[in-house]
Amino acid sequence: TGLRLSESYRKYLEESPIFLPFKLKFINGKAYMFRNYSQDPDMVMGGEVISINQQPVKTIIEKMLKISPSDAHIQASKYRRLESTILFGRMYNLVYGKTTKYSLDYRPPGNKKVKTIRVPGKTRQQILSLFAQRYPEAAKETQKPPIELEYKKAGDIDIAVLTIRTFGGGAYKQAGISYPEFLEKAFNEFQEKNIQNLVIDLRNNGGGSDNYGKLLTAYFMDAPFTYYESLEVKQVKHSFWPHTDVPDAEQMLAARTKKNDHGTYSAVGHPNLGTQQPLKPTFKRKVYILINGGSFSASGETTSVIHFHKKAVFVGEECGAGYYGNTSGFMPLLTLPKTKMQIRIPLVKYSMAVSGYDKFRGIIPEYQVGPTIDDVLNDRDTVMEYTLGLIKKQK
Repeated sequence: TGLRLSESYRKYLEESPIFLPFKLKFINGKAYMFRNYSQDPDMVMGGEVISINQQPVKTIIEKMLKISPSDAHIQASKYRRLESTILFGRMYNLVYGKTTKYSLDYRPPGNKKVKTIRVPGKTRQQILSLFAQRYPEAAKETQKPPIELEYKKAGDIDIAVLTIRTFGGGAYKQAGISYPEFLEKAFNEFQEKNIQNLVIDLRNNGGGSDNYGKLLTAYFMDAPFTYYESLEVKQVKHSFWPHTDVPDAEQMLAARTKKNDHGTYSAVGHPNLGTQQPLKPTFKRKVYILINGGSFSASGETTSVIHFHKKAVFVGEECGAGYYGNTSGFMPLLTLPKTKMQIRIPLVKYSMAVSGYDKFRGIIPEYQVGPTIDDVLNDRDTVMEYTLGLIKKQK
């Protein structure tokens, strides 16, 4: 579920100079200045923020985490979301009231003495413009294709690295890439090249097509398998339907479901239900999957099934998606008639065909690895470096 301010109030806030002019990076519960959108372009980044407007950062984070949604009891996903300058600004103003001036106490890098800086807030458009001007290389990252395959070496070991940035069908259509064809070609190539080690990078993959996640999983299975245990809807009729953005929602939901024996409704016709067949060529060698708090939705589904069947080793940060599934699928946006606030209401319970894991957590990697602020500032991918080193050691 998610609660939004009204469209008009969001627009009003975003056109006001309310956004903190720094992008923050959260590491081990601490906040560090990562990118600079202030009036001083030469200010050195990497300082630890101690307080904002006389409020300890710890208190600010605690308040924001309480009103941030997440799967299960996962905190990693909340921290990754708060690293969005725009989202952090909205949340700060929601918690503390409209704010256009900021006073920050911070500890500069390599300095134990706390300093204070006073800065005016920025509008959303100013933040986006300064990001493009001051961080052009980072801006280019957003233009990368949704899926990429490259080969790396760890000593004399050849390693395939498959980066899947999204499972969203729209991104593939825009890039002119067929996801199923790309996967088929890649796995055939792994067989031809006799690749013994495959790294799949799903960090910050927020999900997308259910079927795309299942297709990836199928290349690691050597026997028929179950992906979804069930897709279930509590009821089809709702009094709030007239206030949603889906005028024929009831008819659509009724067409996709049928009443079951325990009084709810089961989804019908979904390709991931029932027994699934493996895809050839099956990859039976070593697989390492990189995850973090931004690995969500369909990313969490595919990793849960792969983890349950013990087909990969996981490296990075706790997965942002609950191990057993989520509630999503059909998600009308309800606009409250008086306040015009908007509530996203997911209606389909996705239950994965997995068991034996903590129901309140996402996958916790066998190798938990994260960056320091110096790593982040110097664009060092510590998780990838660690994984390549691990492969080299395990030769």
